[in-house]
Amino acid sequence: MTLKDVQKLPVLQTAAVARMAGDPDTRDYVIDCLLDMFGGYYGIVPEEDTEKNNAELASGEGRIIARYPAKGQLERDLYIIAQFSEAYPGMDGNHVMIMYSDEY
Repeated sequence: MTLKDVQKLPVLQTAAVARMAGDPDTRDYVIDCLLDMFGGYYGIVPEEDTEKNNAELASGEGRIIARYPAKGQLERDLYIIAQFSEAYPGMDGNHVMIMYSDEY
């Protein structure tokens, strides 16, 4: 599994994030965060989380957790979590979710 594969997964967001992303500047920030994650920058996560993200990508099974600081209309830190399994391509469990940190 590579980050290019993760980019092909469906991207979902919680209703709370969707409300705030109605603001154009906030929407652009959320997209920038998503692109950062797809580029291998996981935001403000500890080094061990970055290592775990990369190990799970290499194994083709697991999840990537990225965290970005609140900005614009976002009320709290933003989490972007990619859940994936090469064993079940196309299954509903493979997705990217954008949510607030307290919704995780």
